[in-house]
Amino acid sequence: MRAASSVAWRADCRWSTCPAAAEHLFGIIQEAVANALSHAAARRIEIDLSSGESPLVAEVRDDGSGFDRSQAEARGAGLATMRNRAARIGALLVIGPRPGGGTIVSVTLPRPLVLGPRAAE
Repeated sequence: MRAASSVAWRADCRWSTCPAAAEHLFGIIQEAVANALSHAAARRIEIDLSSGESPLVAEVRDDGSGFDRSQAEARGAGLATMRNRAARIGALLVIGPRPGGGTIVSVTLPRPLVLGPRAAE
């Protein structure tokens, strides 16, 4: 695994979620970053976590080589694990090409698992 030249992280979450959902979201993000580094030779990875007034959305975008879904499925359990994690929390997982090259992994967590406004820090 090689390091990306740049990793950007942005979090704008006004809502908290249950610990199990947070653990699965973290696992999906972790796998998406690992895939971008290990398989796509990404130089830039962007991680965005937001909730606002809508459901909680996590996105991982990279500028790597993208992926061939059939080859990715044959290589390992990463995509299946991501799908399983999303299914366990009722989240929508979408993996597709990024305009201009690379991949976008998007996870949308439905409102029932979002607990409410975060406590002031």
